[in-house]
Amino acid sequence: MDREKDLIDTFGTMVHEEFANPKRIGCPGRDSLVRLASGLGNPEFATILAHIRQCANCFDELKELRNAQGDASS
Repeated sequence: MDREKDLIDTFGTMVHEEFANPKRIGCPGRDSLVRLASGLGNPEFATILAHIRQCANCFDELKELRNAQGDASS
């Protein structure tokens, strides 16, 4: 689990440095991120994940949503 967290933290640092996207251009919207965070299967996930790799704001929001779901399932 620590390796996964380290990987996510490292990716988060890189995405913030390279792809800040402060104007949220092309962002898929919170509903799409919520569905992705919940793990519900959907063909649009590939497109959303491609966007998240280049958008610090969506990366942060997805990380927050996944953390909140982890807290809720405890």
